[in-house]
Amino acid sequence: MIKTYVKRPIPIKALQWTGMNLEECKEFVGQALDVQYPTLDDSVILLVLNTLEGKMQVPYGAYIIQGVDGEFYACKESIFNKTYQEVK
Repeated sequence: MIKTYVKRPIPIKALQWTGMNLEECKEFVGQALDVQYPTLDDSVILLVLNTLEGKMQVPYGAYIIQGVDGEFYACKESIFNKTYQEVK
């Protein structure tokens, strides 16, 4: 039987990757973050998260979320804004 469920209100920690906050992302994610420079002049920075499901690229504007078990994953800004609201 198909049932309807709602997410539990569990606070999470998250940080938006803006392309300008590399050090903050490194501090937040730690060893689970790979930083790649795919151009010769290092003008492009790619963030890659080592998640429970494997490697996941973090596009500019996406949020890096720390899950309930301390794991990290990326979430597109549009999905994040529909799913979460800031706790003040």
